[in-house]
Amino acid sequence: AMIEIGFLLLGFGVSLYIAQQAAIRRYRRQGFIAFLPWALVFLLMMLVSLWIMGMPMEMRGTEAFFA
Repeated sequence: AMIEIGFLLLGFGVSLYIAQQAAIRRYRRQGFIAFLPWALVFLLMMLVSLWIMGMPMEMRGTEAFFA
């Protein structure tokens, strides 16, 4: 589980870096403001991913929703 969490954190960090660089390149001085909505989306995705990873294995599938 620690390796999976590590890869999630790595992907989160890389996503933030790429979005920040793209926002700065596109918007110059307002780059940080343009970056904030994407950072929020990435943070929400990260939190949901960690929440799903913390669930017991049988809760991760769709079986629980259609039973």
